[in-house]
Amino acid sequence: MDGKIHRSYESQTQKQWARIAVEFDYVTRGEQDRYYVERRWRRLPEGGIKETLSIRKNDQEINDIEAKHWEAFAASIVPERLSQLFFFDGEKIKSMAEDVSGSTAVKEAINSLLGLDMVDRLKADLNLYQSKEAKKHGSEKDQQLLEQIELDIQTAEKNIALLRNKYIDKEEALEVINERIREVENELHAAGSAYADQRVSEQQKHSASEVEMEVVTKQLRLECEGLLPFALCPNTTKHLIEQLKAETVLKEHSTIASAIGEMSTELKAALSKSKTLDPTGVQATEELIDQVAGKQAALPKKYKNCSITHNLSDQSSVRILDWIKFAKKSATRVKKMADRVETLHRQQQSSSTVLARAPDQEALRPIMDKLNRSSGEAGKLKSDQISITAEIHQFEIRLSEFERERKKLEVEVLAQKNFIEQTRTIRTTQQALDVYHKRLTQMKIDALQQTVADCFNHLVRKEDVLHSISIEPETFKVTLHDSRGNTIPKEELSSGEKQIYAISVLWGLAKTSGRPLPVIIDTPLGRLDSDHRRNLIQNYFPNAGHQVILLSTDTEVDEDLYTELKPHISHCFHLKYDDEQRYTSSKQEYFWKEKSHA
Repeated sequence: MDGKIHRSYESQTQKQWARIAVEFDYVTRGEQDRYYVERRWRRLPEGGIKETLSIRKNDQEINDIEAKHWEAFAASIVPERLSQLFFFDGEKIKSMAEDVSGSTAVKEAINSLLGLDMVDRLKADLNLYQSKEAKKHGSEKDQQLLEQIELDIQTAEKNIALLRNKYIDKEEALEVINERIREVENELHAAGSAYADQRVSEQQKHSASEVEMEVVTKQLRLECEGLLPFALCPNTTKHLIEQLKAETVLKEHSTIASAIGEMSTELKAALSKSKTLDPTGVQATEELIDQVAGKQAALPKKYKNCSITHNLSDQSSVRILDWIKFAKKSATRVKKMADRVETLHRQQQSSSTVLARAPDQEALRPIMDKLNRSSGEAGKLKSDQISITAEIHQFEIRLSEFERERKKLEVEVLAQKNFIEQTRTIRTTQQALDVYHKRLTQMKIDALQQTVADCFNHLVRKEDVLHSISIEPETFKVTLHDSRGNTIPKEELSSGEKQIYAISVLWGLAKTSGRPLPVIIDTPLGRLDSDHRRNLIQNYFPNAGHQVILLSTDTEVDEDLYTELKPHISHCFHLKYDDEQRYTSSKQEYFWKEKSHA
């Protein structure tokens, strides 16, 4: 407790006392009273610290409660089990956000909310009463057996407590090592481990691109050795195609004209021998045959200036035209292969750059050794935790067996002493408490489920992301659902949405508790983006409770957010630490004087 008293490094005279106090209004039976609760620590001349508690009601020391019960009275106003629902910080929100199933946080909160520990305590008191009666009325042998069983129970409980403390020690050590691992990983990353990890894959890529480059280059060479030259002179090729087509037409025309001439001659010969036509009719018919034959044998105008230059056979002309057509396809393939060669060349350049920058594994070996040692230590601690958990489980089994033996013996002893009715009453009462525990849990869970969903949708910037949640009464596992009833895996929520969900759970629990307690929020905005911050400023802080105490930094609630929150602010206090005097003082202002107000 000596640490509660301020130590000055400048003054020769040290402070001898310290105190902390809270003043609040409390309503009972419809009447409002003001309470002042103060806890004080004072150094004693002979050494040590004396701690005192004082409670004043309406400026008068309370006299209707004995001083020895003041502590319990103060605790009854704000039960410690409920404080976690109204006083939480950024670390608690982070912890709840990272709890994927949500069962741990919700179970603890609901037990606190309902005061179910009181039910467990009552059941334990009933067991204690039964044990006392059994000891009182049992024979000497029964008493010895009960004492031995209780000794075994105490030993098992002690071992369980020791193992749990040992587990916690391992957990704390594991957290230290995990932090060290994160630091080494950052060091490894800064030293180029990202490049080093890529070294093998980049070497494989570089080798693969070289092999493919060789294959593509060979194919490219073969294409160039084939018909590709035809595609390199498109104008000449075009003229060649036109010439070959013209020569084909000229040859076909020559054949047709010859056939028409022969037919015309034959017709004229036949007419000259005809005895049915007079000479005038024969002459007119011959002129008509010459006219029609001349028209049919006439060469099209576009080919009148053409001449046969190559005089190729039809088969040769078709072959050359096919070559030209294939040459165009070859040019397309060559273009694709050239593009691939360019891509492979760039890949090789990129791989060469990475390989040039990547440190050799040998250079990273000291850091890797450090990381491996830390990982080995972490693995050993986790293995130890598994072993400790197994030991705890074994002792819990023994403890259950001892408790069953004790209860069985107690029932037998009490039955012999005509305590059957009391035993039956105890058993019935405990069963009723179990039913009460179950029904009360379900009732509050039903109220909590929709409240949390409503709070979440009120805070998140996306509309109707979460339609409802369901909480398993036995395991307290939380499941999220969309508007269609489909399950939403919590791990699929963004980090900001997870934190909003955690705040929604705390807000929903506070609402469901029905306790009009002040809400104290410590640095809840540090890990949120600007949109989620603004949502909390606009929708949560003004509505979190009838009285909200917000502990923030000027980077969390900056001037813009402060301006939005200002209409809802009653008082601002700036806690400022004096490095020279080594103490903190408060001023009724925010971080800037021009924003101060009462």
